[in-house]
Amino acid sequence: MHTATSTAHWLDFVMLPPAPNAGGLGTGQLTWGLPPEGGAPNSLTFQGATGEIPTDGSEFIVGTLTHANRPTGAAGPGFIARLALTLTFPDGRSLQNGYAIRHQETPDLGGPVDDVIDFLGGWGPGIDLDGTTYVAHVTRFAAPGRETTPSPLVNPSFASPENSDTAVSVMAVMVRTDAPDLRITTVHQGNVARTQSDEYVEILNRSVYQVNLDGWTVDAGDEGQNLALPSAILWPGRRIRIHTNEIHPEWGGFSFHSKRAIWNDKGDTATLRTPTGTVASEYRYGKA
Repeated sequence: MHTATSTAHWLDFVMLPPAPNAGGLGTGQLTWGLPPEGGAPNSLTFQGATGEIPTDGSEFIVGTLTHANRPTGAAGPGFIARLALTLTFPDGRSLQNGYAIRHQETPDLGGPVDDVIDFLGGWGPGIDLDGTTYVAHVTRFAAPGRETTPSPLVNPSFASPENSDTAVSVMAVMVRTDAPDLRITTVHQGNVARTQSDEYVEILNRSVYQVNLDGWTVDAGDEGQNLALPSAILWPGRRIRIHTNEIHPEWGGFSFHSKRAIWNDKGDTATLRTPTGTVASEYRYGKA
């Protein structure tokens, strides 16, 4: 576990023409629009944070992004701007990664319509932490109080109502750059009586590489308690959940299709193997 302080500034626009009357490049607050006399412009503001930076694939907060959504004339359809995020560590070293943020301006036809802010991707060099090179990968925008709830397979985005300030926590994971790395993060015990069909095992891609799951296997050790995964791409920083006998498309839609429980309530070992049979990850809980 490492500690770092985050700061950020807006670099430039990557979709031209830029928003009208734009300002704030080189700072943490981007402003734009043509407000009425005495009114405030639209803005996107990044507020940094100081906290623990785990390297085990756990999410952490890199800062807060706030959209001040104001009535501004001639706003246009929206824009894409780049944000440079810097994590500074106590030893003076820093990691700077860039991210593309899109603002979609929606016409208010017949009444207010929410704007949408979404994340399009990141880039940049890594930093060596304990002998492995990592970059910070943004996983989602979390509403206040939802920071500890992992996100399914969706792009980070949030809706911003008209005439309000909407603040979200920017969540990220440190992903390694040297090799693909899939890890089991948890086994969730079910609540459905007898069958526990809602059990699941969660798998995270904690690398910068897209990984084809074709031929990877997950098992609980006993005969009939294994699953060969189909061809599907697990993107960097994303998670899937393999349920015992339920289908959840938002988590990838994977299931053992088992009419009986897979994971022992008293303890068990979940094992993830590569297509060649090499053990990539084990997760033990309870008596195991």
